[in-house]
Amino acid sequence: MRVVLTLSSFILGTVIGSFLSVLIYRLRYNKKHTIKSRSECVKCKETIPPFDLIPIVSYLVLRGKCRNCSTAISIYYPLVELFTGVLFAFMYVKYPFLAENGAFSGKEASLFILNIYFMSVLSFSFFYDLKYMLVSDRVLIPAILIALVSSLIPGTPNIIDSLIGALIAFTLFGVQIVASKGKWLGGGDVRIGVFMGMILGWELTLVALFMSYIVGAFSAVLTIVTGDKGAKSKVPFVPF
Repeated sequence: MRVVLTLSSFILGTVIGSFLSVLIYRLRYNKKHTIKSRSECVKCKETIPPFDLIPIVSYLVLRGKCRNCSTAISIYYPLVELFTGVLFAFMYVKYPFLAENGAFSGKEASLFILNIYFMSVLSFSFFYDLKYMLVSDRVLIPAILIALVSSLIPGTPNIIDSLIGALIAFTLFGVQIVASKGKWLGGGDVRIGVFMGMILGWELTLVALFMSYIVGAFSAVLTIVTGDKGAKSKVPFVPF
């Protein structure tokens, strides 16, 4: 039962990831009918049929090319799907709301739903910043408000811990922006930091910030050493 539901969570994540991958493109270029319009090839503008929209599978079957015009499909699409699917699977492992004996836990189910929403926001922000070096307030601001309200749900950081965590991230990033006159970090990093603080609480926010700076610094040094980027090149921070 647990394996089946973990796999089901992964599949659900790939479907949500497929939606997110389209949302990333449409929000960036202010496309009309962001949610309702049918998916189409960015090159030939042909509507993509449903059987070519199966997460991950369709990309592999089509060998990464549009069926109509053979234009290469961005690797971002299956990567977002896979990444989000894995996150959703981990969330079910952490919050198994249905036990082997069939017992249902409402608390675990509510935490699962809440956290797959948070994972969706983080997955979107990860790839949006990685691709465009931007943060979308249309996704992040509502998420911060929902995170604030969710602090009233048992099993989440209480509102005081959340606000302290948000204040820590806001202060740390804000000081760096002022000190560097916006050269080190941007306003989007502040907002993602506030979101981190809200969903993690102050203690885990400190851990997350420490880890992100360590991994970010290591990656920056690695890219400079390998010659992929110069010392003054910009690096998206949200993924870290």
